[in-house]
Amino acid sequence: MVVTQFQQIGYKAEATELTAEALVAAQFATSWAEGKITPEDGYNARRPRRATFAPLQGVGGTAIGKFTGQFEPRPSGTDGTAPDWYALLAAAGASVTTDVATFGAESVSSNVLGTSVTIKHRDGAYERTMAGTRISKMTFSAEKGGTWKCDIEGTGRYTQAAQSAFVAAAHPSAGLGHPFLGMTCSIGSYTGSVNSATISIENTVTPTPDATHASGFGRNVITAQSLKFMASVLEDGSFDWRGAFRNDATGDRLAITLQMSAGAAGNVLTWTGTMHLIEQPTTEDVEGIGYVSISGEFDTSSASAALTLTQS
Repeated sequence: MVVTQFQQIGYKAEATELTAEALVAAQFATSWAEGKITPEDGYNARRPRRATFAPLQGVGGTAIGKFTGQFEPRPSGTDGTAPDWYALLAAAGASVTTDVATFGAESVSSNVLGTSVTIKHRDGAYERTMAGTRISKMTFSAEKGGTWKCDIEGTGRYTQAAQSAFVAAAHPSAGLGHPFLGMTCSIGSYTGSVNSATISIENTVTPTPDATHASGFGRNVITAQSLKFMASVLEDGSFDWRGAFRNDATGDRLAITLQMSAGAAGNVLTWTGTMHLIEQPTTEDVEGIGYVSISGEFDTSSASAALTLTQS
């Protein structure tokens, strides 16, 4: 019998791409609200012309795994030591150095973004595994009074096996979540309170063919990437959002700083980057207070990367 509350989700950066890593209890310590691996198996029907309507036995086609989940993106609590989930940022195409993850600074010397991870999901009946996983979407979001969350999607080579037991002591760490209490955000020359914020890494992940493997697929490759920002900021007339949307001046590229958490060293997570607005800003009413809803896309230049997450 499977009790759906009892589930374990773990992951680890791969030493060799497409070779599934063995996971220990510490690699199941991220706090997941949701998470599952779903196989997508091809099937080829066989209906030859013959003296019966019954088909012949079909045959399987290509097979691939899809992962969806939601976790708490908490800091590690130790200065100079990245949170475990930075491995997922790397699988989404980030360049990770210690506790700094950078997007939009890739080199033309390599056509492969980031590194791959092994993801495992255990539900009491099966251990489902995705090797060579690349992340197609990571969406970090929070609303005032709530905690930060990250919704995630990924693609990898799928296998499954009967599960004999849960990994001993593999429980999410008991540290506190980090409430989003309308922390100050700076966007261009604007500095003010934020009612909600979303940063989204959106990738096109393309599985490459591999005729030597039973699944029919080999390496998963990020072939396109878009870095998006949305926020609801306090309207106070201090900044010309419409003018910035026109993108007709150098100053319409907006530097942004947004903290995800605060505290002592090793507990501060901060997004920085440069973006331009991609939709006409609109005003909205939130409990009688006016806010401006903005949407932008991070971009890069020779002087800076598009988007960086730093723990300090």
